[in-house]
Amino acid sequence: VTPCFTDQFMNARMVEESGAGVGLPQISKVTSRDLAAALTKVTADGGLIARAQALGEQLRGEDGIGAAVGALDTFFAEEMATGVWQAKADRKQQVFQELARPSILTRIGHCCSYFCGGSAARSN
Repeated sequence: VTPCFTDQFMNARMVEESGAGVGLPQISKVTSRDLAAALTKVTADGGLIARAQALGEQLRGEDGIGAAVGALDTFFAEEMATGVWQAKADRKQQVFQELARPSILTRIGHCCSYFCGGSAARSN
């Protein structure tokens, strides 16, 4: 797995940790040597090939769509309809707002900088 962005980095790590494949660095950092080594490994390593085949059989035996629908149904019933999700979102928003508010030490520093002709004075 050669990740480009978002969850692909986690997927590459999971594949590597499962022993069913090779996780490479972000695609912009992969060299031709890295890619050649990974391709050689996944086509020649008998243990890796066996683990990939076993994992593939396991995944084909699962009801992925049913599990996804069940997870969404549970989320909507237990989180959305009850207001739990909104309460969590509101708490996160409050934390972000508090983090964005400068502390008293930061405010004192800005005042000192302003009165002493520092960068805060020039920006106003």
